[in-house]
Amino acid sequence: QCGFASTMEGNLLTEDDQWRKLKLVVDTAAKVWGTV
Repeated sequence: QCGFASTMEGNLLTEDDQWRKLKLVVDTAAKVWGTV
């Protein structure tokens, strides 16, 4: 699972949790591929 779900049965993430997770994705991409 990616951690983001579009159903009620998905992971219980707060909005802040979702933003932190997206930031982690962007930061990881920047480390792998350079500035994004």
